[in-house]
Amino acid sequence: MNESNSSGRFIALFFAALLCAPLTAASAYATDYGDISVRVETVTSGFSATGYGEYRATIINRSRTKSHRVTIELFSGAYGGVEVRRAVEVAPLSTMTIPLFKPEADLGGAGVRALIDGSLQDQPAEVDASRTNAWVSRSANRFFLLVSPNVEKSGLMNDAAVVGGFTGAGGENEVAYLAYKSPTPEWSANWVGYSSFDGVMITAEELSGAPDAVRSALWRFAECGGSLLIIGGGEIPAQWRARRVIEVEAAYEADPSRKFPMALSSKTQSYNVGFGWVTVIDAAGMKNVLPTQWGAIKNSWNGSRPAGKNYSDAAEINKDFPVVERIGIPVRGLFVLMLMFVIVIGPINLIWLARRRKKIWMLWTVPAIALATCLAVTGFALFGEGVSATSRAEAFTILDESSHRASTIGWIAFYAPITPSEGLHFSYDTELTPVTPQTWGYYYGRGGERTIDLSNDQHLDSGWVTARAPAYFKFRKSETRRERLTIRHEGDGAISVVNGLGADVRKLWLADRNGEIYSANEIRAGAEAKLSLTNRNLVDYRAGMRELFTSNDWPGKMKEVESSPQRFLAPGCYLAALDAGPFVEEGLKNVGTRKGRALVYGISAPTAGGER
Repeated sequence: MNESNSSGRFIALFFAALLCAPLTAASAYATDYGDISVRVETVTSGFSATGYGEYRATIINRSRTKSHRVTIELFSGAYGGVEVRRAVEVAPLSTMTIPLFKPEADLGGAGVRALIDGSLQDQPAEVDASRTNAWVSRSANRFFLLVSPNVEKSGLMNDAAVVGGFTGAGGENEVAYLAYKSPTPEWSANWVGYSSFDGVMITAEELSGAPDAVRSALWRFAECGGSLLIIGGGEIPAQWRARRVIEVEAAYEADPSRKFPMALSSKTQSYNVGFGWVTVIDAAGMKNVLPTQWGAIKNSWNGSRPAGKNYSDAAEINKDFPVVERIGIPVRGLFVLMLMFVIVIGPINLIWLARRRKKIWMLWTVPAIALATCLAVTGFALFGEGVSATSRAEAFTILDESSHRASTIGWIAFYAPITPSEGLHFSYDTELTPVTPQTWGYYYGRGGERTIDLSNDQHLDSGWVTARAPAYFKFRKSETRRERLTIRHEGDGAISVVNGLGADVRKLWLADRNGEIYSANEIRAGAEAKLSLTNRNLVDYRAGMRELFTSNDWPGKMKEVESSPQRFLAPGCYLAALDAGPFVEEGLKNVGTRKGRALVYGISAPTAGGER
């Protein structure tokens, strides 16, 4: 009996050792905190000053019985930087890997702290930067690329034609690139992980062999304005094939400032994909691409990240994108109030007490007058602005009904008389770029250090919105959405639609398969309406929505699209103007006034029964 118990105990220990072996091996390069090991590595963090850098934290719990709540904090080495944290619950004898995103504009680098069950650990965790040490940096970096292992192994980036095409006016190579050594299964499965790059270069074989999540993230990156270069052919989704760009190489030679891609040869094609583009180069034809053609490809990376504009102060930003009527302190009103305070607490108070021979009362009249003045100032502020916050959002969404994917770009702004305690909430799929005056710097602002909590969503929890200081953001996002516009072709040739976009449509334009444009006004959410034929004709405009994404004049471009839909529509697509943004997150809760508008560019999908 004892031998049987001993044998059973040995077998149990043996299998326990087998279970623990992978955990021990995985923690070989980690920082140990008792039962917990933490390893943090860079994924896409690099030299770019916009977008998000991605880190990956692997947490191992070696305890057999106890789960632990582990918080990983990325903190900046620069004053006024951004602190990012994420908390997870790690079960016994388990390993958890989580992504963390840190704004690339926070150039102070990142240290790592660990909290276990709420207790801050004395020893900081190390950051494994081996993945992003493969940056090849040039002396005049304007463009930042991610290059796949097979592209790097091919020696393409050292080819004379490529190097010649990547040089700028000063004769220096303008392209810095991160040459991944790891295979595509280890690439980021989050599109925002690629948001700091101007372009991604990958072979068709690597792309087709990548996990679905990685492949989807790369397509989302392109649809949100990025540039994807596929070497060796590749299948373009059907909804984007009609948006092939037909240009000639001579156009670039005549005007190198052009931002449109072009077909470089019969085996090289470029496509407008959402707000970005995809270029496909045949592997054999790649050897014949000339330096000027590589220059055209480099030029196509212009605008793959949100366009920037220098502002001198917040009032200038508010002029471009007004969230409140006027920014600034009401100097005249406060001056009058302070002048009255000085007169009342001084001469009037002294004269009144002298006449009553009660100068000793100054011990309570002075505090009383001061308190009344403070209450008056507070009341003045509340009467002028109230206590409710105001927000404004303007967005443009490309809704691909075939893939159920919505790519949205836009601006959003907040103004709060009182600093909101909750902060801002956005999804993990949203890239935010603060718009601040140039003198503030990118992330300094007026709130000191700013923090982001990624535990449940992208929670900008402190330092982002402060009292009486408007906060502005550019944003872009890619998400799965099921909204659609159901299009019905009647037997008499008429067209009707059912509004399934989740908001009232103020104006709708639809281009049918023959290129004729129909329109309707005021379609309530869920309602059906018949369309009327217009006298507008489609224009063969192949720049897609790239101009909108790269423009500094965002409100002006929105108006241009709405006033001239025929320049942007394609057969089988529609443009809906809304006074609400169903594809825009609220960001701030308990907002008193929400302003905004949205345009939805729909690429309708065929359905059963002849509906589109």
